Amino acid sequence: MDIKGDRRTSQWKFRGGEADLQRLRRRLDAWRARCRGPQGRIPEALWRAAVGRARRAGVEPVAEALHLNVGALRRRVATTAAPKPAPPVAPAFVELGRVGAAATCQLEVEAPDGAKLSIQITGPLPDLAGLLVAFRRSRA
Repeated sequence: MDIKGDRRTSQWKFRGGEADLQRLRRRLDAWRARCRGPQGRIPEALWRAAVGRARRAGVEPVAEALHLNVGALRRRVATTAAPKPAPPVAPAFVELGRVGAAATCQLEVEAPDGAKLSIQITGPLPDLAGLLVAFRRSRA
């Protein structure tokens, strides 16, 4: 990887997202140009961006590309909680239409614990709500 303005070429190879890393590098360089001196702390927004990139590409290559202290970036990655995946979406309500006398219907339901209920119905629909409630209660 070669970032413009860097005197050396990094030994690290990034898998995609190099444009994002270059934008972050430019933002850090701009901040560094404005805030010289030992009192200047890197803003949290820049640290969060670096931590996010380090989670995807690794701490060492990101620290080298952004000229950050490896230990400081490693600590931030370790102490910052990774984004939690979105909770599973609950199944939507499905209304069953009227089934004629000669129609055949098959219904399969799977409980969170993996138990399955499979029903094949020919003719008028029975009380499916009561049947499903009983199945659910049997799994609790």
